Amino acid sequence: MSSLKPSSKVNLKTIDLQSLLREDDHECTKLLQAVTKEGFFYLDFRQMDQGAAMLDTVERMFKFQEDLFNLPEDQKLKYDVDRLSFMKLNGYKPKGRNFGGIGGKKDGFESWADGVMALGDEPFSRPPKMDEDMSLLGEYFSKMLTATGAIHSSLSRALKLPVGQRFEDFHRPDQPSPCLLRLLKYHPQPIDERGPPQTPHTDLGSLTILFTKQPGLQVLPKGAQEWTFVEPKVGHAIVNIGDGMSMMTNGLFQSCLHRVSPLPDQCMQTRYSMAYLQRAEAHTRLTGIESPDIPAADNSNEIMTSGEWLNKKFGMLRAKTHVNDETWILTGRKNGLPA
Repeated sequence: MSSLKPSSKVNLKTIDLQSLLREDDHECTKLLQAVTKEGFFYLDFRQMDQGAAMLDTVERMFKFQEDLFNLPEDQKLKYDVDRLSFMKLNGYKPKGRNFGGIGGKKDGFESWADGVMALGDEPFSRPPKMDEDMSLLGEYFSKMLTATGAIHSSLSRALKLPVGQRFEDFHRPDQPSPCLLRLLKYHPQPIDERGPPQTPHTDLGSLTILFTKQPGLQVLPKGAQEWTFVEPKVGHAIVNIGDGMSMMTNGLFQSCLHRVSPLPDQCMQTRYSMAYLQRAEAHTRLTGIESPDIPAADNSNEIMTSGEWLNKKFGMLRAKTHVNDETWILTGRKNGLPA
């Protein structure tokens, strides 16, 4: 555990995955409260059937992740994500390519992306290490689909959504979609150069399931004036709502602003995390689903598809295509942010 003071940590609800799988009404209500208020929550895997096996899979994924990042730089750059994938679904991103909060306005992390549900028939170029551990990746993806399926089903039930308009109807595992696994390695910084290695942003998709052992994730919930840290919990993932789910509920679900930052008065340490980024099928219209519990749409807002929003937001992430006047696309806010 970190030495974070209680005042610097956010208090998030904990949702038990096994209770969601059992369709427990109390847990479903608690989940709805979490996504409409904070937009972030802890997901407890410990009580689920085969929970120990799931958490063992996560541990092996951390080892797999370190092995990938330890490859020589020239080998990693053979799989440059900007060269391999227009939609940034597969490949490697070196440190400093994205807009960020370190000197020169660059980011401080490198990442690997691995598309989960292919959008085409062509195999993507990848390092041999991925092929060697393909069964491990398959195990991981299968468990993530179980978790996201339970979340979607529970929220659809809570909002009494009709068949064909339920959240799971837009996230079918047998259909192509721009979902991916993103592995991240944040690099250490000297104390005199400390700064957020990741720019404040909301996630562009539907759900993010994050595993990490090191603190550093900060959130700025709607109405908050200060950033607060989300402390990792053993046996739990940190889950957040993305822009897609917020748009599909006309803002009822909160896509919360977040970033990674050094701990108070400390230099940035090496930090690993893995995020399963679930996105709706690319043709999905990001506008409110019909439900008496979902507020009416703002007709002045442009309606985009999931694929269109993905491309628009990625343009703002890259430093060379970042437009300062449109930073709201990253943050969801047109006013300033606290330091």
